[in-house]
Amino acid sequence: IPELCRRYQEDREHGGERVFSSDEALRLVRPKFFGRKTEAVVLLLLDSRGKTLYCDIINEGSVNAAPIYANQIVRLVARYEASTAVLAHNHPSGQPMPTSGDISATRRIIWALDSLGVLLHDHLIVTDTDFLSMNGCGLLKTLYEEHMEEKDRRLYPESEQMVGDQPV
Repeated sequence: IPELCRRYQEDREHGGERVFSSDEALRLVRPKFFGRKTEAVVLLLLDSRGKTLYCDIINEGSVNAAPIYANQIVRLVARYEASTAVLAHNHPSGQPMPTSGDISATRRIIWALDSLGVLLHDHLIVTDTDFLSMNGCGLLKTLYEEHMEEKDRRLYPESEQMVGDQPV
């Protein structure tokens, strides 16, 4: 029955709908988690106008973890020529607070998508009755700021030489 309910909700939502907010993204991804007792990871890809290009489960895991593979996400982003991504996964425990693993995975995805010029708009953590938006709570902004600082540090190392100068 949960599988049938998921399919019904997915068919109802299917059709390249535009997504402009985390709440709208949540409405599209939430049915993917209906009745699941293990963690699953959903990827939502959007074009430059916010139109849905892809929305599906990309991985499933155990009761308390599901792996998120950056290379898999990069392949899908490239295949669909997406400009924005939303990552979502569920916490069957009922607690939507991000774990250290969730934060680490989000950092990896930010780095991977940045190399393609694609924005990670949000990482949603969904429970049966609640959710947390890393964008909405400010965590994603903090991770992007850390990413930009590290990227600048790598691109422009502090030294007396300018990037690209060769020692004599």
